[in-house]
Amino acid sequence: MPKRRDEEDLKTLWRRLLGDYIRNRQYGVVEALWTMGFLQAREGLLDAAQDNFTRAQRAQNFTKRLYSHGAFLLKHGGEQEARHALASALHSANEKTVGFQAGMRADLAFRFFEVGLYKDMLQTAEETKVMESELPAPSFEVAAAYLALGDVARGKILFDQAILRFGRHEKGKVLLDVLLSRKIAYDSVTALRSQHYVQ
Repeated sequence: MPKRRDEEDLKTLWRRLLGDYIRNRQYGVVEALWTMGFLQAREGLLDAAQDNFTRAQRAQNFTKRLYSHGAFLLKHGGEQEARHALASALHSANEKTVGFQAGMRADLAFRFFEVGLYKDMLQTAEETKVMESELPAPSFEVAAAYLALGDVARGKILFDQAILRFGRHEKGKVLLDVLLSRKIAYDSVTALRSQHYVQ
């Protein structure tokens, strides 16, 4: 329970707590409104859902907050709601710079990788490469996706090409380590890891 100051009546206390929420607890408003809208839409309450979506979109840093919400849901098993939030966040990001959009998509590709959605990872990383060819991460993500999907020969070639272009980027090492931990294409991934990252 929040502490009540001696001079405060209940009305004053409420106003203070509301002010604290608005100043310090803004994070959560987007998530709450979007979740309510998602549930309403699922129940066929489309007007109410759209109202909550619109209110969420007016919040400060809407795109980043909704993206973080979707990423959290994806990690914790709410895939359907996560996909809805992430797709909306990507759409909202169309108003941002190309660099912002590409960075978000590269991060999303890795988040798909973390939960084993390798086809989604591949599609997202390839889209990111088209959007921003100078960003290193997508090239390594595309290679890792092919390795994870069983096209080992293509994955190895693309990984070598990424190394040749971008050097021993940390993202490549992280991806290989995750593949090794999952025992995916173990011999080939071990060889890539030894060739490029073991001194």
